[in-house]
Order: sequence, then C-alpha cells, then structure tokens
Amino acid sequence: MQAGGAELGCLQIAEALVTAGHRALVASEGGRMVPALEAAGAQHIVLPLATKSPAGLWRNSRALASIVRREGVCLLHARSRAPAWSVLWAARATGIPFMATYHSEYAERGRLKRLYNGVMVRGEKVIAVSDHMAGLIARRYGTDPSRIAVIHRAVDLARFDPAAVGPERLADMRRLLGIGAGQAVVLLAGRITRRKAQAHVIEAAGLLKGQGVDGFACVFAGEIEKPDYMAEIEARVRELGLGARVRFPGNLADMPAAYLLADVSLNVSEAEGLPRVALESQAMGVPVIVSDTGPGR
Repeated sequence: MQAGGAELGCLQIAEALVTAGHRALVASEGGRMVPALEAAGAQHIVLPLATKSPAGLWRNSRALASIVRREGVCLLHARSRAPAWSVLWAARATGIPFMATYHSEYAERGRLKRLYNGVMVRGEKVIAVSDHMAGLIARRYGTDPSRIAVIHRAVDLARFDPAAVGPERLADMRRLLGIGAGQAVVLLAGRITRRKAQAHVIEAAGLLKGQGVDGFACVFAGEIEKPDYMAEIEARVRELGLGARVRFPGNLADMPAAYLLADVSLNVSEAEGLPRVALESQAMGVPVIVSDTGPGR
C-alpha cells in the first residue's frame, strides 16, 4: 500500500465496502496509504506478501487461512500475482470464494511465466479494469466471458477538480519542483520502472535539447521501484546534459496541483490496463499524450 493504481483501487474498494456496511480487511506489507485505509474504516493486516519464494507463499497462505477462519471472511480478493497464489491456496483450504483484479498486461515469456500470471484468472470471477483487458484475458487464457467482470478505474472528481486548486497550492508546487516563470512542464506520473518508459522521455528531451529547444522541464513524479533502472536514467541524464531540465521529486502528495501546473501529461508505458494518469490528467484539463499500447490502441 505504498503507491500506484492497484493500491489506490484497493483503497477505493475498501472505502466502498465500509460505506455499504461491510467489513474490509486488507493484508499488505504496509506503506504510506495505510493511514488513509484505516481512516476509511478498513482494518489493515501486515503480512510479507511481496515474497515470491514457494515457502513464503505457502506460509502466507496459512496465515491468510487463519485470518479467514478467525474473522469470518466471506470473500478473498487478490490484486497482485504473488499474493494471489497465497490467496488461492487459502481459499481452497477454507472453501471461501476467490477472485482477482487483472490490472495490466503482464509480460509472458515462456510457459512458466504464463503459469505464474494465470493465477489471476483461477477464481470464480476475474475483474478486468478495461474492455481491452477483458479481451486480453479471454484471448490468453480462454476464460469464459461470463467469468470476466469489467469495472473501469475511477477518478475522484471532487479531488481532481481544477477549480479546487487555488493559486497558493499551485505556487507551492512550482517551488517544490523548481519550475521557473514561463517554463513549460512535461509531467510523467508513475513509478520509476522500465515499464513506465521514463527512459524514452529522457531520449526525447535529449533530442529537443539537440535541436535548440529550451525552456522546458520534465517532471517524473513517482517512487523508485527499480534502483538499477533509476541508475541507468541518471547516467543518461548526465550524458545528455539534461540535469537542469529533469526533476525526480518522488511521490507528490498534491497530484492535482502537479497536473494543473503541467502543460502536457504523458502516459507512454509499454503496457497498461487502464491508466489512471490519463483519466486524472483529463479531469484536470491537461492535454495527454499516450503510447500505442493497451486501451490506447
């Protein structure tokens, strides 16, 4: 529950369940979104769910089965592949229905990776975050369409409202990012990971610099998921002399202000299910450039 579309979706569903009068229990390794989860009335349980070792997955399944029996859980919902294996085994041990949300186009290179990914469609239902993802699930796994439920990702239009962002918040964001007057802002929001394609934007910025284009700043807002990839990007920034044109502020608490400050928002990922970045950008009235992947096709 650190950051990301899947994590935000988890928070939103937990809020909806509590509002509807149900209990919502969320197991994760923790993260900065846990206080919001608990403030919404959900209960958070810390488990080492990032592990991919067979022994670790089995231990997590036993812990989840114990929670199911102790708390009277009636439905298990997985949102990531490694935890989904633990959830599947816990569901089988307790006889509780299992389902998963299929968020993105997981890479499949070989039969082993296909088996690993396929856990997401082995429950009673699988939620697809877009029509594109529903089609991909059916093609890849032969899943009966009656077992696929399309639930599009949502945007909080009360939070992502241009009229709600006052000049003070905009000025604070400008200072935080070090954006000068008249400087154009190109925003790419998302984890610093190869799939989000920040490296492509760095190359594009290098081309602009080579053509004499000045007066712009590329802002990459998101946590570092792959340190080795981040090191590659930093090295390339130095090679291209882009230090003055690139910002890596980490996670930004006030994303509405960041979008409003931007002149253009990018979603150029190599694969996506339904990118919230594109939805949030449009809600804030920011032009969006998307890559030809997933729903962008």
